[in-house]
Amino acid sequence: MAIDQFDDLLKRMPKIAEAVNAFKSEEVQKSAFRTLLASLNVDLPEDDETEEADDRTDRTKRTAKKRGKAKKAKAKGGKAKKGTRRPRSSTGPAPILGQLLDEGFFDDYKTLNDIIEHCKHNKATNFKPSNLSGPLGRFTRDGKLNRRKNSDKVYEYQKA
Repeated sequence: MAIDQFDDLLKRMPKIAEAVNAFKSEEVQKSAFRTLLASLNVDLPEDDETEEADDRTDRTKRTAKKRGKAKKAKAKGGKAKKGTRRPRSSTGPAPILGQLLDEGFFDDYKTLNDIIEHCKHNKATNFKPSNLSGPLGRFTRDGKLNRRKNSDKVYEYQKA
């Protein structure tokens, strides 16, 4: 690069910097700046950050590969690895409601408080009303339970 070209570049730098800084991503900024300098036939030395970017790309590729294996295993009927996750518990609100349904608890209409008290005394589980409202709604939508409002305008649930 000739001296007169360099002086011209220095004069244009504020506008160039404004255009490059308009990009939010630092990687895009670097790429735009490198492209600009390459068009001016300016050779830049390679920096160490390029190696870091390559490492990140490799790490991303490995993670994507693991995800692909997990999806394939799941599609074949096997179980995908979940890391350190615990297995699902069978003592949550939905499984307990399923047990109550099978045991005939919902043969008569039951309110939410009836269900909570029964679970507390007979299933040794303490549920808040908010824990049970979602699964009760799901069971109602799925046609497993019927729901009506009593004279106190409180929902009661019965086996469908």
